[in-house]
Amino acid sequence: MKLPQLEIKVKRKKGDGITYSVRTSKDAAQFFRTVFDADTLLWTEESAMIILNFANEVIGYSKISSGGTHATIIDSKVVFTKVLLSGGHAIILAHNHPSGQLRPSEQDIQMTKDLVKGGNILGIRVLDHIILTEKSHTSMADEGFI
Repeated sequence: MKLPQLEIKVKRKKGDGITYSVRTSKDAAQFFRTVFDADTLLWTEESAMIILNFANEVIGYSKISSGGTHATIIDSKVVFTKVLLSGGHAIILAHNHPSGQLRPSEQDIQMTKDLVKGGNILGIRVLDHIILTEKSHTSMADEGFI
């Protein structure tokens, strides 16, 4: 009897040799603006994360989800699976608010706190959660939510 192919593999594409560091929320917001689709920023909520090594150098980024006009889901299983499989030590999350509202919702705050707790258990630092709008951003770490 031949067993089905059940091997789980991690694939990581080699970058361009340039090391990217994220030291501030402004650095993170600028990075995320290259990840998010400018054509949908104003009408569809999306979420993504930057995965960092121990020195806060970017290992890579990953889109997490795409939602509707006023919500997107950030599934902790998806987030932490990607970080663990990539060998990451820290993450910075982001999602956009098509409404232009910079203030995090209660759901944003609670979900971020839950991810911080989960990350602490796994040894993964959740450094920030950025909310992007068309013209600006808010850092939940800078605002004291993390």
